[in-house]
Formats: sequence, structure tokens, C-alpha cells
Amino acid sequence: KPKRIRLLLSQVYYPMIVATGVFFIMTLGSIDFTEGSTLGVASIVISGILGNIFAESVCNVFGIREPIAKGVAIGCSSHAMGTVKALEMGEVEGAMSSLSIAIAGILTVVAASVFATLL
Repeated sequence: KPKRIRLLLSQVYYPMIVATGVFFIMTLGSIDFTEGSTLGVASIVISGILGNIFAESVCNVFGIREPIAKGVAIGCSSHAMGTVKALEMGEVEGAMSSLSIAIAGILTVVAASVFATLL
């Protein structure tokens, strides 16, 4: 069974890595720099850099051993820069990190649309 997972991940790996930049591009595309939204871009970049630096040690401190859990946590919190670290940690971590970025981006767009209609 692990060989099947490796084959699946190798087929999914490259399209998912391409998707890691989508969140950042979506953010940049919707920003009006005249209204002080550079703070949003700065927070994304800083969280990515910090996630890249501290992801592995945070997982060790909190006892996260499951590769899927590591990948999802890193992808949701550290975006594309964290995904680079997840890929260094392993194939499963990298694939799950990439997938979680895409899913988090889609859920963010859906939730923002729902809340915008309520306001």
C-alpha cells in the first residue's frame, strides 16, 4: 500500500506545487495598495518565513508525528514558504501542505462571499 501512495503523490506532486502560489496570487490580485493593504501581504510573507524556519521544531514540541497532520498544519499556517519546509520533511508532508493551501484558499473565498452577503 505505501507504494501506491508514493505513486499517487508523485502524480499529484507537481500540480499541487503549482497550486501553492495560488493563495499568494489571489491575495495580491485583490489588494488595493492605496488603502494600507500591504499589511496583509507582509503578514503572509512573515508567516511563511517563520513557518519555514520553525515548522519542524513546532511539530516536535507539540508531538505531531503523523505526516498528514504535519503537512496540513504547515500548509494552512505557513503558505508556500512553509510548503518548501514540508517538502524537505517528506513527500507526504509536502503534498498535504500543498493540498491544504488550495483547500484553505477555496474555503476562504466561499466564506468571504457568504459573509459579504450577510453584511
